[in-house]
Amino acid sequence: MGTILVRYGELALKSRPVRLRFERTLIRNIEDLFIHAKEECLVERQWGRILLFAKDDARARAILGRVFGVTSFSPANECGSDAAEISKVVAARSLQVLKPSQSFAIRARRTGSHAYTSQTLAAQVGSAVMKANEGRDIRVDLSRPDVEFFVEVRQKKAYNFLERFSGPGGLPMGTQGRVVALLDGENGAVAAWMMMKRGCRVIAVDGGPKAQAALGMLLPWVPELKLHKIDDTSIEGLAKFARRKKAEAIVLGRTYDELDRGIPKAAIPVLFPLCGLGPGEVAALGNKIAAG
Repeated sequence: MGTILVRYGELALKSRPVRLRFERTLIRNIEDLFIHAKEECLVERQWGRILLFAKDDARARAILGRVFGVTSFSPANECGSDAAEISKVVAARSLQVLKPSQSFAIRARRTGSHAYTSQTLAAQVGSAVMKANEGRDIRVDLSRPDVEFFVEVRQKKAYNFLERFSGPGGLPMGTQGRVVALLDGENGAVAAWMMMKRGCRVIAVDGGPKAQAALGMLLPWVPELKLHKIDDTSIEGLAKFARRKKAEAIVLGRTYDELDRGIPKAAIPVLFPLCGLGPGEVAALGNKIAAG
């Protein structure tokens, strides 16, 4: 099974107990999406990183790109933390990746106690790459290299990789409160997605003929999401429904311009995630969400 190094962002700033809880939620969300996709995976939590082992790297990348809380991830080769072993592995890989006359850089970082610093490791690995590619006009360029070799040493293991794929970022879904979101079109779906990215569980309400299309935008991200039909979708009706579902806020997909009609008031907070975005930004985000 291939190894994928998974990174998260702001949850690392939380206190240790909160951070551990958020990490467990993130791992559970990853596993749930893999189960829904009928893909096998193993997940291992380390301090500051999550390691995921999957049979199909391409499928795993598609799934991880839809996990809220994941900032980035990299398919990686694993080896021991000995500097000589790392150098040998990266040098061998460079022969497959580098083309004649290309430039490269080694980006090394480490966690734990080792006999080398990140800088000396990068220099040693770089020397090994140069030696392995002797006669191919390979050169080092730390500013604008053609190829970057990343090495991350974590205790007794080292991971080398070439690519960094982006995730949605934010917080793991389920770490914050529950909200009721009116899916009355693409804007409603974008607003709901933004709240999911902030860690909220969304209870979707049918907002009319465009509700199914809006739901379809969100299902690749949250496969278990269901559309609730209620008789009254006014702000009062949504507030009553939210109380029954023990939700803490209502989410509407209104933009700043649409708030000219007045800001609806309810017994619970009413949130407008799109009010700080322009029409082009909302459309671009909608396209990204629909693309999955």
